[in-house]
Amino acid sequence: MNDIINNFENIGSQKIKDNLRGVLIGFEETSKNIENLYNLIKKDDEQLSSFNKEDAKNEFNQKTLLLKELQEKYAIFLSKYETIKNDSIKRKERIRSIDTEIDNWRNLEQNSKTKSESLTSRLKNLEKEIAKIQIKPSEIGEQKGFYQENIKNTEEARAKISSEIEIAENKISEINRVLTDINEKVLVGREKKVRFETLIDNHKVKITELENKVKEDFKCSIDDLLNEEDKLSIEKTSIEKIEASLKTLKDERDNMGAVNLRADDETKNLENQINKMMEDRKDLLAGILKLKSSINELNQKGRERLIDAYDKVGRKFNDVYTKLFGGGNARLELIESDDPLEAGLELLVSPPGKKLQSITLLSGGEQALTAMALIFAVFLINPAPICILDEVDAPLDDANVTRFCSLIEELTKITETKFIVITHHALTMSRMNRLYGVTMAERGVSQLVAVDLEKAEEMVA
Repeated sequence: MNDIINNFENIGSQKIKDNLRGVLIGFEETSKNIENLYNLIKKDDEQLSSFNKEDAKNEFNQKTLLLKELQEKYAIFLSKYETIKNDSIKRKERIRSIDTEIDNWRNLEQNSKTKSESLTSRLKNLEKEIAKIQIKPSEIGEQKGFYQENIKNTEEARAKISSEIEIAENKISEINRVLTDINEKVLVGREKKVRFETLIDNHKVKITELENKVKEDFKCSIDDLLNEEDKLSIEKTSIEKIEASLKTLKDERDNMGAVNLRADDETKNLENQINKMMEDRKDLLAGILKLKSSINELNQKGRERLIDAYDKVGRKFNDVYTKLFGGGNARLELIESDDPLEAGLELLVSPPGKKLQSITLLSGGEQALTAMALIFAVFLINPAPICILDEVDAPLDDANVTRFCSLIEELTKITETKFIVITHHALTMSRMNRLYGVTMAERGVSQLVAVDLEKAEEMVA
């Protein structure tokens, strides 16, 4: 019995302990009474022979009734004992469950501390990444400025070269014209020279023939044929006749044209100038050909890069369009020219359940989604660290906003881009990881409010 009492010392409630102790003491006393009665009955049995049967029977009946009462009391105390024992077992189980729950809370506290440290470390890493990302826009801006300056310088150089080519072509045209005039003048001078040389040679031949004929006929020279009378007749000839004859000869000489004695030297100088101009013309033509070759090479590279980008954007456009519309297909088509550098671009799309058609025939929401698909297709070719979307979901209904948000979530998984979405749509806000808003708690005083939805969901969970 003492062992049983000791087993219940661990019960926390003092009242339960006292009740249990009283029940056990009563049980012990009842047991002692029963034992005493048993001894009395045994003693009475021994003394039956000395007592009257009636008296013994009456006394036995009394003792039997007393024994029944004691047994009933014993049964009652035993029932209470069992009840208290069961309650004690239940309370022990409850205490064990409470200890287990306390251990769970302690583990939860330890896990919370560990997670808090992890989040603190992650916050520091994110701050470092933000610092790096904040530096990138300036670097990108510098690179953009450098590339724009190079493009500007290239355009200026191209314009300058084009102007020089035009000036050179004008000079070449002028040189060709001057060369043509010079060639014509040289040709005319040569013709005159040849004609005069031919006349001189003819006169020389005639004089020679006359001298030979005079020698053959008269056996003397022409000077010997002129006697004094002939000379006198020549001297007696009137001055008017001589002047008329001289004038006639001068007119004939003038009609023949002036003879340039420096024609050979001038011809050589002009030929040297022509040769120099022709060399300059060759250099200019070589420069023009080189520039045209460079321009053609740049155009060819531009066409190749444009076609490559066109193919990549076309594939991405079809993929993004299919995800946004949940089916259908889309493609890009070059129009109005066979040259990609001069061609236009047409968007041909086919939403689910519709035939292929131009974007201009779609509804406003479909046009907005199609334009969004094209923008994201170009973006995916070369993703940027940060992408800002300003009210892109304004023309969309709830179903299309859900598709748009799903696309943003998928892009954040396949790229390292951070998306900043400016919106007034509640559905878009609910799908974001973090919210930033401006509120006016007091009139004229704006306040920036930030909410981390992921932490809020963890707290609610």
